[in-house]
Amino acid sequence: MRFLVLVCALIAFCTEAHAQQRTFERLPVVVSAGGDTVDLLAVSENRPIILVRHLGATCSHCVEQVRALLRYHTVSGPLPCMVYAISSDDVPTCDTMTRKLAIDTTTLRLCSDADDACANVLGCVIAEKDGTITDLHLVMVLHRRRVIFEHYSITPLMSFGDVMQVASSAKR
Repeated sequence: MRFLVLVCALIAFCTEAHAQQRTFERLPVVVSAGGDTVDLLAVSENRPIILVRHLGATCSHCVEQVRALLRYHTVSGPLPCMVYAISSDDVPTCDTMTRKLAIDTTTLRLCSDADDACANVLGCVIAEKDGTITDLHLVMVLHRRRVIFEHYSITPLMSFGDVMQVASSAKR
């Protein structure tokens, strides 16, 4: 009986958590390595997207995260949706990194969020009480402007199985 109560409570919690998913009305545009402006929410209207916020080309862990995404694509087959990786790097730096890593831009696009405007709206930049700034990494799945998966951390997420599963299920 206790087990049944626990299961019912978990189902209610999961249903409630699902109902509380965030929807964005507006996100600042970002600029792709090729110089095109990208409205992430508009892109998410037609298909799910994976949004990655990383700390840029000077962060070796973040570069490794981008490489991990590329390896996932190579090893596990085509990604279920487009990946947009934003950072505060400028457009020329995103372009250089795209070429250096031989990124297929039909799969993954590095984008400049030079003023962290998008990162601020997403909640990735935290002004601490002592005046310092904490920059968070983010992996998010957006579909129809709605957040269907989000993972914030102080270190880059390097395992993408759950993310890809969520993105795949949203395509259906």
